[in-house]
Amino acid sequence: MRLHFTLAAMIALLFSIPAWAQTDTSADTPPEADAPPEAGAPPSVSELFSNVEDLAQELQSQLDTLDQQIAESENSLEAADQALSDTLATVAALNGRLAEDSEIWTDLSALLDEWEERRRQNIERAASDARYQATADAWGERIEHAIAARGQISEQRIRAQSLVAQIEAEREIVAEWIALGNADAVLQSLNLVRDQITAMNESMTAVVESVGLAGGQETVATE
Repeated sequence: MRLHFTLAAMIALLFSIPAWAQTDTSADTPPEADAPPEAGAPPSVSELFSNVEDLAQELQSQLDTLDQQIAESENSLEAADQALSDTLATVAALNGRLAEDSEIWTDLSALLDEWEERRRQNIERAASDARYQATADAWGERIEHAIAARGQISEQRIRAQSLVAQIEAEREIVAEWIALGNADAVLQSLNLVRDQITAMNESMTAVVESVGLAGGQETVATE
């Protein structure tokens, strides 16, 4: 006897196959080409140095911009408020990127842990092979520079926090001097902020140098 299946019957038969009997093709699916990097990979010294150097360059750029804005403020007092707003944004951003949960801070701390472990290992090996004392000392020098850099970064963040508060206060008094049309008082406030930015810029240069030395660089080119 010849059986005739209607389209509806075929569909019903297909859905009647139990789930366990259906072919699983997930195993045949090729893995993604770009797999994410393994977690816990040590940070790169060059990347850390680049991040710190970028911060220093941003601060220098803001200082250059502030000089131009101060010159413009001599003819337009309204430019003074913009100058303080731009400077406040830069310093606030710098403060965030130097925080203890920032990439720069965590990378430096991770490198310190790694270098201290390598120094310990070299000291142990020096007990049976005196040549390793020199490498242990070299790791010790890197650690000293990294600790100095971390201290400078901490001080720089405290300075940035204080400067953020100072700029916010200056903006309020400058707004009053602008309303009164007192250009001398406005420029005095701007130059006070500029002096603080200049000091911070010099400190940031020192941080760059310390991070560079920690990374094994004998000299670091700074502008």
